[in-house]
Amino acid sequence: MEEELKRAILLDNYQDPHNKGLSSDEGYLSIHNASDSCIDDITVQLKIEDNIIKDVRYDGVGCTICIGSCSIMSDLLIGKTIAEGKNILNNYFNMINETGSFDPELLEEANAFDTLSKQANRIKCGTIGVKAMSDLIDEYEKGRNKIIKTYFPCKEINSLTPREEEISKLVAEGLSNREIAGE
Repeated sequence: MEEELKRAILLDNYQDPHNKGLSSDEGYLSIHNASDSCIDDITVQLKIEDNIIKDVRYDGVGCTICIGSCSIMSDLLIGKTIAEGKNILNNYFNMINETGSFDPELLEEANAFDTLSKQANRIKCGTIGVKAMSDLIDEYEKGRNKIIKTYFPCKEINSLTPREEEISKLVAEGLSNREIAGE
């Protein structure tokens, strides 16, 4: 994919993001992920019925790569079975992390991120919302039907400091990182 086309895809998905906005309907799994190194602060919702991903929603603050990846990947996942969704996500992570082979045809517009691994500081941007989607599918498979938690990318959730625990609770109540910091 040419660089100019990649930029156009990213800008289109950032300026006119698909599936943005959270639902208040029952039946959505929800998770909140916030980066510890940039402004990316995203809540992701998945609605899964009978092993079909019926809807993917997200909202929050993020850079072009963060919002663009949420927009593109939500489009790719809606209407897929759990197995198909996991395959798409695994292909995406293989591409981003250069950890295995991936099918460019399966990833469609997500191929715009195929050189993201060359910018290590931007990998989080392209994966924070997508990791939330993957985590929600895992939670669904474990039989959990409602998840709300904050994800600190460099730590396991059960090894948070007391301050991080406090931040997690504040974010779950709807406060943004900037509000928590008193900005």
